[in-house]
Amino acid sequence: MILVDNGSADGSVDAVAAAHPDVTVIRLPRNVGAAVRTVGVRAARTQFVAFADDDSWWAPGALRAAVARRRRRDPARRGAGPGPPVRCGPSPARSANGAPPAPSDPW
Repeated sequence: MILVDNGSADGSVDAVAAAHPDVTVIRLPRNVGAAVRTVGVRAARTQFVAFADDDSWWAPGALRAAVARRRRRDPARRGAGPGPPVRCGPSPARSANGAPPAPSDPW
């Protein structure tokens, strides 16, 4: 799971990071609006990407159902494990270890 902090100052990101150390946290120095999603997509290493915002959530089982439906519609995605990621826009440059560039000032 990736959490992109869009310049928040309420301590919620620190709380998530403390409670869930397995979550990758990317902190942006300021709010970049909807472009924050691009930062998360670029950091993803998975076949599928799903979004949740402060005013939305995924019901139990909904992500599993969404992936199953996508795989039924696109048989190439039925294989075990992650395949090539589905991305929006150009792929970012990668460092030698495969990590995305630091999002210090994406815009």
